[in-house]
Amino acid sequence: MQPRGGYGSAQIIDKLDYELIRRKPKIFTGFSDITSLHLAMQKFSGLVTFYSPGMARFNEEDLSAYTKESFFRTLGIPEPAGEIKKSSPKKWLTSIHGGACEAPVVGGCLTLICASLGTPYEIDCKDKILFFEDVDAEPWIMDHALSHLRNAGKLKDAAGFMIGHCENCVPYDYKPGFVCDTTLEDVLTYYLEPLKKPALYGLPLGHGEDLATLPLGVRCRLDADKKTFTVLEAGVI
Repeated sequence: MQPRGGYGSAQIIDKLDYELIRRKPKIFTGFSDITSLHLAMQKFSGLVTFYSPGMARFNEEDLSAYTKESFFRTLGIPEPAGEIKKSSPKKWLTSIHGGACEAPVVGGCLTLICASLGTPYEIDCKDKILFFEDVDAEPWIMDHALSHLRNAGKLKDAAGFMIGHCENCVPYDYKPGFVCDTTLEDVLTYYLEPLKKPALYGLPLGHGEDLATLPLGVRCRLDADKKTFTVLEAGVI
């Protein structure tokens, strides 16, 4: 488990012994910039890793009941985690496009997913559910990232899309980087709706107060009509 963040993790991915990781698997957890390590370990070790909170969140002030329950249920019981639910009835989910699919889930922080393109650690989205989220990225920045993924063929390859909560991904107050009235929902609809694949947005899988633990590499079911996302395989044995 990483203590916090994960900035700079991409600097070490060419120095890891992936065969050793494959032969002696351990639970690997973390989110945000640690996405680089998730992608590399999955690609070269076949290891199921966990998009989940870092150690620094495990204190009385920062660890919500939702985050704690999801973490220990997913990592402590050798059974499928089941449906990842909203952290509160007041939260909302948006179906970008309807439909359902079952496939392994890959992904992480959108900025780091894009940074993997053109490297040996490039994300493989073929017939997979692409999960992504981000933080402090204005809608026009998210537009750049999704355009990059589309141009790289990754959106076309994916079986469906699970977009987690994107914290503060709105135009910056007073001094936006690019003056426009486009929302993140507009950007997601523009890129994903024409693909006619199931796409759901809004579950607590990101930089918000609540963070569900998601095992990456296991088979999941995404139903954008029912607005459900269910982990079908256990992440631990």
